[in-house]
Amino acid sequence: HRNPFAEEKIAFAHAPVSLPGDQAIRYASRTYAAFGQMTIPVSDRFRLTGGARFTHDLKKTDFGYYTTTVDRTSGPSYENAYSRSTYKAGAEYDLTSKALLYGQISTGFKAGGVNPNGSSYAPEEITAYETGLKTRLFANKLLLNLSAYKYIYDGYQARVNAPDCSDSNDQCRQPEKLRGRSRIERGANAARPCLRQPLISARARSFPV
Repeated sequence: HRNPFAEEKIAFAHAPVSLPGDQAIRYASRTYAAFGQMTIPVSDRFRLTGGARFTHDLKKTDFGYYTTTVDRTSGPSYENAYSRSTYKAGAEYDLTSKALLYGQISTGFKAGGVNPNGSSYAPEEITAYETGLKTRLFANKLLLNLSAYKYIYDGYQARVNAPDCSDSNDQCRQPEKLRGRSRIERGANAARPCLRQPLISARARSFPV
């Protein structure tokens, strides 16, 4: 029977093998989802699209330390569950047989997790707006697309390299006490960013008439 846990060893820099005192972390995750999407033709030129998805993520993190180069002891274990419902809604309109105007709004979700120092970070959510025009020009020789989009993140997940502030005191709020503190790479939730971007793409291509 294959062990479903994949082990990640966080060892001392340049150490070719695991040494006593090295940290070992085992991660396991499982995702369940149900989703569906439908497009309804309102007229010969106008269509509506709607979709929904429910996601349930389970994550387990086991911590341990190597007592020898091959033996490890068990440490704390964390189990986290995250559930979200997301959706998509859009519309398309054929301006001509070779020009399509569209717009849509959709949401997305990424589960949170646990860092190597035991701290956790929250899920990330996104709301995306997009509108655009897709055309075929010059006797179907040129494909020209225009689009604009806006992404709004809530709980944006970022990887940071920062002092290990897993203890419960307030030393990490005092810069003068950070000197000499070990640094770790960990996940964190950043401020709520918003991305806006216009996009124009053109490509020469042959289409059947």
